[in-house]
Amino acid sequence: GAGGSWFIPCFFMASVISYFTIYLINKFNNSKLCYFTAIGCLLLISWLLNFINLSVGFPFNLDVAFSGAGFILMGNLLGMIIRDKKILENIRLKIAILISSGVLTVLFALLNITAYNNSYGRLVMALGYYGFYPWFILGGIAGSVCVIVLSSMIENIKLSGYLQSIGRNTFGILMVQQFFINIMEKVVNKLGVHLNLLYPILLSIVCLELCHLVVKIIVFIYPNLSGKGLLAIKNNTRSKI
Repeated sequence: GAGGSWFIPCFFMASVISYFTIYLINKFNNSKLCYFTAIGCLLLISWLLNFINLSVGFPFNLDVAFSGAGFILMGNLLGMIIRDKKILENIRLKIAILISSGVLTVLFALLNITAYNNSYGRLVMALGYYGFYPWFILGGIAGSVCVIVLSSMIENIKLSGYLQSIGRNTFGILMVQQFFINIMEKVVNKLGVHLNLLYPILLSIVCLELCHLVVKIIVFIYPNLSGKGLLAIKNNTRSKI
């Protein structure tokens, strides 16, 4: 299945929107207040578009792309704040941010559960099923901060090479994950396993590793699928020039 492929054109459109917005911010008033205003406008547009019910959906998931663009701008703004305040250089502050952002992520997710009034019973960003939109945004911000700080803390440990490999193959994993999820759901249903908190975590880890392994094999056979072969050709051409 290619269930994850919606993300690619959506991310492209979100990037186009965010680049155009950043261009306007830099052209007129390159300030943090301007960033906050732009983020608010992008999220508001996304929320309003969600009320327009198109049977075939928006091209490039445009309604969702505005939310994505808002998060891209948040990332830019967060990067500026981190550089200005040198937040990631203080280990105690990093630990405090990691714990608080992790707790907030769980809290906003729990608060949003009651708002999932769709057949999936969960958040599905691809279809614009956000639950209560403000909880979705706050949860997304808290979760992103948690991942960023955690990444900065583990980049120097031995496991970081393995995690970097997963990160570099994210798009491939995204494309094959639906296949493994479907298989695991069938196995779990067949065995009649009761899914408590521990099982989904373990199944997610197993699914991720299976996807990672398959993508590594695919990339080994045909590097151009990940862009590595094309990058090598480009670098080789530059060296000759």
